[in-house]
Amino acid sequence: MLSLTLSAPLAALVPEREQAGTGTRYATSLEASSWAEATAEIRHRFPVLAERVLAQDGTVCGGFVLVVNDEVAPRGSIPQVRQGDELALIAQIAGG
Repeated sequence: MLSLTLSAPLAALVPEREQAGTGTRYATSLEASSWAEATAEIRHRFPVLAERVLAQDGTVCGGFVLVVNDEVAPRGSIPQVRQGDELALIAQIAGG
C-alpha cells in the first residue's frame, strides 16, 4: 500500500465523492506496491487528475512535481517506489 497526498489545486480534480473533508490537501491510500500499479490505480480512481498530471509513459507531466518519501523525484523519471512509501503530487510554482 502507498500513501498519496495531493496539494489543494490537485485535490479539486478528485471526484466529489472522494473530496469530503479535503481542506487544503487530500490524502488517501493506494492499493499499489509499485509506480506502475500506482499510476494504473490513479488513472482508474481519479481519471481527471490522471489526465492532467500523468503522461502516457507513466511519468509526471511538466508543471507538476512528484515527491517520494520527502525527496523530489527527478523530472521525467519512473520512480522506484515500494509498499509503505509516501507520495505527494504538487503543482509546480515558479517565481522570481
